[in-house]
Amino acid sequence: MESYTNENMDRGREQEPEILARYAFEHDVEVTPCGFIRNGKKGCSPDGLLGKDGMVQIKSAAPHVMVEILDKGTVPTKHLPQCLGELWVAERKYTDLVIGSHPRLPLAVFRLEWDQSYINDIEVSVHWFNRELDELVKKIERLS
Repeated sequence: MESYTNENMDRGREQEPEILARYAFEHDVEVTPCGFIRNGKKGCSPDGLLGKDGMVQIKSAAPHVMVEILDKGTVPTKHLPQCLGELWVAERKYTDLVIGSHPRLPLAVFRLEWDQSYINDIEVSVHWFNRELDELVKKIERLS
């Protein structure tokens, strides 16, 4: 099976360990490495766990995007489904979304807490996705 990658994804893979180490140092937190978390028919892979209640998600941004994030000071909404979905899957209370870029730019750290309304929407979407997937698998099995 083919996989897709692009320049932004490559930069992120390269920078994420440095951003994570910098976040841990600057915020004096111990980040526990974590693999894939499975909970029923859902799963996630946070970039680390924080104590018994938290987790962390690391993102890398191009410098011009990072300047915009720092200027606005608000959570980029494109990361909400992943971050809040991970809270739901891992049954944690909060996640720190950490966005970094060039080492001379500050990190942007957003604490995202459990949002029941948003998580309800994710749960409904995942339920319908799994239902459609189960139906597709059954159809393919009947054809073989």
